[in-house]
Amino acid sequence: MPSRDQCHKWKLNIKNVLEDPDGFKSFQEYLKKHEKDCEKEEGEFTRYTDFWKECQDYKKMDGATQEKIAVEIFNSYLDYEAIKKLEIEESDNTIQTLRTKLFTQNEGDSPTNFKSVFDDAELGIIQYLDGGRGCSQAYKDFCKDLKPDKKLRRFQCRLM
Repeated sequence: MPSRDQCHKWKLNIKNVLEDPDGFKSFQEYLKKHEKDCEKEEGEFTRYTDFWKECQDYKKMDGATQEKIAVEIFNSYLDYEAIKKLEIEESDNTIQTLRTKLFTQNEGDSPTNFKSVFDDAELGIIQYLDGGRGCSQAYKDFCKDLKPDKKLRRFQCRLM
């Protein structure tokens, strides 16, 4: 169970949930349950958090494989025929920009030029989860169901 501070932060916005390892795990589990409750296909909602996680892991990478991994992420989630196709805000412009960055290279480009390649797509995912269609109700319900762990209550000391 989350602490009182975590509950407060998570209710402020979805980004706080995603950036907190406990929040991410809790929300991912909630989405899996929500998929079953709504009789949705497995991964219908969790693919958004999967994409977020893959982008975060990608940003921590260094070296020559970074470009290859970026293309794999793009093909899995954002390409027209992606298996885990995402609906993101302003997706046409975002996807076209990504496609250009990934598949039109300039001489001298290095893997460090790809560090922020998914930033716009991640912003679109946040907008989708927080106020867009589909998953946004799951986030609102997740926030309603949040209850802090009572064991983590702060103790008050009174002097007599």
